[in-house]
Amino acid sequence: MRLYAWGVAIAGWGLLLPLLDVTPPPPTSLLAIFLLLAVVTEWLMVPLPRGGFQSAGLAVSSAALVIMGPVHTALVMSAGVVIGNGLLHRRPYLNAVFNSGQYILSILLAGTAFSLVHGRGIWLPATLYSGRADLMFFLSFFAAVVVYIVSSSLFVSAMVSRSRGSPFREVFTANITWEAVNNLAFATLGLVLALIYLQALPVGAIVLTVPLLLTGYILMLYTTREHAHRELEVVERIGRASMTLDLEHLFRTMYEHVGQIVPAEVFYGLRG
Repeated sequence: MRLYAWGVAIAGWGLLLPLLDVTPPPPTSLLAIFLLLAVVTEWLMVPLPRGGFQSAGLAVSSAALVIMGPVHTALVMSAGVVIGNGLLHRRPYLNAVFNSGQYILSILLAGTAFSLVHGRGIWLPATLYSGRADLMFFLSFFAAVVVYIVSSSLFVSAMVSRSRGSPFREVFTANITWEAVNNLAFATLGLVLALIYLQALPVGAIVLTVPLLLTGYILMLYTTREHAHRELEVVERIGRASMTLDLEHLFRTMYEHVGQIVPAEVFYGLRG
């Protein structure tokens, strides 16, 4: 597990640092604003049913992708998850190491997907928005979002699977549905706000963000309730096993189910 976490982190930062040297930086004030937003959204999170967490971070990262491009978005979101999810929640350092790397890799993959669909090759642009919000731009953007959601979920599911001893496929398929619907809502929210900032949409278009924000909030609330329901089911099963006075059955039930609500390590989903 440690090897996997450090491998993801080293791969992410190993790709990002050379890219930072050759990519023009955005204004410092813009970086600071997005960093603050990243910290806040990564601090506010809800648990996923099969392990990991869901945040509204994709609203920030999608807006940052459009305005700043994938390279500096990866830097900002990586720092944001370390501070917001790691330091402020006092999680084990390995969580922060892994999440930092998987954010970078997922965002760089998303930027590459945008460039390929948009016909720019594998070159990672300084900004995704080139002055035209046409059909190809929107297709490329949502292709990038899909790649981000799937790649982030794969990284996190592999980590949760290793830490809990659960089948990888079971963790991935259980969480990807929640992440896809929720993250698509937040990604669209970030896109609308970014295009308003870039004056590609009128200020009045901000009314479009209201249903998106409500959708994301309701889905996160429902996810929290689903997780709580699963915890109660586990407690109920252990309670029933204790009533049988069969210690072997009780210990076996505890071994099989208690790890679902008290994992050794808790990692992000995204991841959204």
